[in-house]
Amino acid sequence: MNWYKIANKIGDLFEDNSNSYLGDKIFKSNGVWLYPFKEVKKDVTEGWYIDWFNNPGSINDIENVSISDKVADFSLNMTPYWEINGINSSSGKIYLTPIEPNPFITGVGAGGATITDLDLKVHTGEYERERVDGVLDIINKKLYSSPSDIAYILQGTVPINFGPNGSQGGWYSVNDIRNNRGGENGLDAKRIMMSDAMTLQKMGFLVPQNALDGSLNTRKWDSFVSGTDEADIDLQAEGEDYDSVITSKAYLLKAVEPKIKERNLKAITKKLDIYNNPTTEKENLLKSLAEKIFNMHHPTIENLKFDVYWHLKERFILMAERFKWLDILSLYENSYDPTNRRYVAWAYENISEKYSEEIDNCKMALLRMEKNEENPEVLSKIFSSLHSIGVDIKKLYELNKKKYDLIFNNSNDSYSAYYIKEISRILGLR
Repeated sequence: MNWYKIANKIGDLFEDNSNSYLGDKIFKSNGVWLYPFKEVKKDVTEGWYIDWFNNPGSINDIENVSISDKVADFSLNMTPYWEINGINSSSGKIYLTPIEPNPFITGVGAGGATITDLDLKVHTGEYERERVDGVLDIINKKLYSSPSDIAYILQGTVPINFGPNGSQGGWYSVNDIRNNRGGENGLDAKRIMMSDAMTLQKMGFLVPQNALDGSLNTRKWDSFVSGTDEADIDLQAEGEDYDSVITSKAYLLKAVEPKIKERNLKAITKKLDIYNNPTTEKENLLKSLAEKIFNMHHPTIENLKFDVYWHLKERFILMAERFKWLDILSLYENSYDPTNRRYVAWAYENISEKYSEEIDNCKMALLRMEKNEENPEVLSKIFSSLHSIGVDIKKLYELNKKKYDLIFNNSNDSYSAYYIKEISRILGLR
């Protein structure tokens, strides 16, 4: 199908100044009525139907449709997925029969993916209810730490829906006003951004002032909500100043949101030019921050059993490796998050490879970690690092066999099982 020609054809219809309505023009030109696939309803007794009173689609007048007329999705794709088999003008219902290539007939979406039980769950609305309830539960229990945690219920989100391709949507885009919640409520992109910024601010998030007043570029707002933004000056919260180390330090230590902490750390390292022009004074400042951040935990940690600051702490671990801060690495050996502890082991291995004078110190540190560690993911890295340094890891395993038998026997989840196999491989046990 030539999409360019279809797009031009629809454009020509918009430019037609005759009194007939656009939907009538499209039907006359293409032989199909346009109606959102996701809005087609199904009743146990009545079957598939269009609720014309609730959403007329491109059908301006229900009296204009006829039995056997074809209905396509509300998009540039004019492929018909339905055929009209009945009309009840008084109830506003237009009854439909699915026709190929309708995925309800073929079992395959337009993109070739097989329709699954999840897709059917999306179509019935059950998935949407569960997803929204899940977010509301997160809000009620205050288990959120970033805008992306609760973004699904915001005005800028395109709800997951069922279309010709199967399940689609679920992303945040203020500009997709034809499909997002705000657009369906008659809001434009700017109003959606302002509304969502106010909502997030009421929940305690620091949001850019220019999002609240509507002057921020909406695409940048998308990146702010989704968490893909970097230290962008346009996304600064009120009071942030990336040119001031003192101000960035204050936000790094006091802000609750992980992303705000991370972007202010990035601003500090950039302003100090620490990687190109290190000095003892600069290193001492960052080491002091590393110590303070290590002891910080988001309020959600008790409920989530997860450290949302793990990525921020990972940056300090990598910095400690770069500048050979063994005292900082020693502190981070006891990180709450296993990924952080794994990176510490990795850092010791890398330092031992670069600085021969530190091999013994790194070996002792890794042995110390092995003694206290019980997480299979971290242990697999510790064994690998010790092996690279020259430690007899089989002997180490035999000395602590009781500990490892207990770990191996009590690890039933797939996550632990994978790393137990990895440990066995490193030790040559299989």
